[in-house]
Amino acid sequence: THCLIFVAYRNLGQNLWGPHRYGCLSGIQVRSVVSGPCAAHSLLITTEGKLWSWGRNEKGQLGHGDTKRVEAPKLIEVLGGEAIVLAACGRNHTLALTESGSVFAFGENKMGQLGLGNQTDAVPSPTQIMYNGQPITKLACGAEFSMIMDCKGNLYSFGCPEYGQLGHNSDGKFIARAQRIEYDCELVPRRVAIFIEKTKDGQILPVPNVVVRDVACGANHTLVLDSQKRVFSWGFGGYGRLGHAEQKDEMVPRLVKLFDFPGRGAAQIYAGYTCSFAVSETGGLFFWGATNTSRESTMYPKAVQDLCGWKIRSLACGFPTLPHPRWPWAMPTRWSSPATRPTLRKRSSASCPSTTPAPSEGLPPSPGPPPKPRFSKPAAVLTTCSPISKALGFFFLFHTPFPPMAC
Repeated sequence: THCLIFVAYRNLGQNLWGPHRYGCLSGIQVRSVVSGPCAAHSLLITTEGKLWSWGRNEKGQLGHGDTKRVEAPKLIEVLGGEAIVLAACGRNHTLALTESGSVFAFGENKMGQLGLGNQTDAVPSPTQIMYNGQPITKLACGAEFSMIMDCKGNLYSFGCPEYGQLGHNSDGKFIARAQRIEYDCELVPRRVAIFIEKTKDGQILPVPNVVVRDVACGANHTLVLDSQKRVFSWGFGGYGRLGHAEQKDEMVPRLVKLFDFPGRGAAQIYAGYTCSFAVSETGGLFFWGATNTSRESTMYPKAVQDLCGWKIRSLACGFPTLPHPRWPWAMPTRWSSPATRPTLRKRSSASCPSTTPAPSEGLPPSPGPPPKPRFSKPAAVLTTCSPISKALGFFFLFHTPFPPMAC
């Protein structure tokens, strides 16, 4: 319940490559820590439902009423009267969900990603979104768009439609004055109404009665999991991150075929910056998209063979792609076939994995790696490396041995 976080500050003094306990959180019981594959800021939610934030703050995404960078967790006082149960981080915006099902938004709103009915540069204080439907139970943020899900399993989206990631059968593109390309953004939550599947001969069929149970967003793509354990994906198709064996953008939710079979459904979904993950109902891990630093693409879901026999409990993704086995000593087992897992590479330089980003997806380079730590059995943890200057420097993949495996 204590908050121990590995921190990688950029231009803020000494990098901290070991667990660091924040003095400001003394006596605070932490329920969850939140960041995102696009974000350079972090959040934590306490057991009492209080929301704290820290990190970069150029657009007021920390919710403190200003745009000053914060170097350690700070309570968002405006939300002090609310019980926060979930939160999500976009590139420069934040959503927070209350116990009563209301959503507060703050940060950048140039593309309408806050759902306030307008487009403004920055909203530095938490503001309730323009929505009066059923109580919200889930939310997620992409780079410049947002998703919310109500208690009936209806999905709503708002923000930037550039790659079809909102799911409304349009990329919103139009030619403005002086031949400039602009986008018709969704400024308030709009229900995602159409779900489809494509047959082998290219026929498009509607998928009726989709009840959404979970949603996850990458930089410019979206995944949902429905009540029948099916997975749908849409948005930017680059590097195969949608799992449809092609790189075409999808304007509406499209069924990922692999999980549409008895006994092969999905139980959890996760989205990285340029990749996607699903945990099957039997606990196996599947991935697709850009899965290593050379941007080799996995065009459809593949099982992580080296984790067969392990029941995956939880997973988190950072930029640029996935829970990446950066250092050999962090590995529970040896990765083998390049076709079925991320690639581990020894590097002579002291830099994190770098990559050539896709168009409109670039972020700053990373700090260097830490020295080899002195723990003996890191079998339950896969460390990841996040190459942006964020307060939460990396994420973990936790899994339990099923059956036990030797390190």
